[in-house]
Amino acid sequence: MPIRKLSNTAKIDLIESELGRKFEHPKLYRPNQLIDSRNEESLAIIMSDTPSKISFGIWGMLPDDFKSDWEDYQKVYSTLHVRYKNLGQNEIANHSTTIQNCLIIVTGFFIHHYKDGELYPYYVHAQQKPFCLAGIATTLDDGFITCAILVKEAYGIVDKIQNMNSLTPVIMDSVCYDDWLDPHITDDALKHLIHCGNDIHLLAHPIAKELFKKDIQYESMLDPVAYKSLLDY
Repeated sequence: MPIRKLSNTAKIDLIESELGRKFEHPKLYRPNQLIDSRNEESLAIIMSDTPSKISFGIWGMLPDDFKSDWEDYQKVYSTLHVRYKNLGQNEIANHSTTIQNCLIIVTGFFIHHYKDGELYPYYVHAQQKPFCLAGIATTLDDGFITCAILVKEAYGIVDKIQNMNSLTPVIMDSVCYDDWLDPHITDDALKHLIHCGNDIHLLAHPIAKELFKKDIQYESMLDPVAYKSLLDY
């Protein structure tokens, strides 16, 4: 399984200034150190049909006509991530008419490194500033939005650290936001945009193992922790 945990610690004014867009419902936004995919978590997103505003979508995409509980669907068919090579060929695409591109706003995500029988969590970020992951989304009959993160083969810092799987989120450079949200994007342009964020400078450092062992949140949980023989990047 690719990325299972995200983080968005940015305050609302920083997100709006960095992305040049306003939240449609600003009172609903709360910074969150740990967004866990096992829960029905909402993400701040920008949809291609409303590119000038920031909305909210539930992480874990559902077919647009699905009427049961989010948890029931995710137990059977996890849709937290979609490989970009499989766009238009996954089960939800076959049962939905409202799929569109979206941008998922984060300040970081979590990966892990396996060494000498131990798992070490790392926090990956862009100097704590908000940035966007490429995603796709559906709008359900009741108006709720659900979304999935696009993933591709790991590269750069993620590839250096993560040695238990080979996938990483597709990161979008800000110069590509409008193109990604263009509903008329061509297949050739899509292939180009998948690599649009490859040059974004990401940082990473190991954090306390409590993130995985105890499933707890605390104020300093994103702070670096020095483990013998592990490196910061």
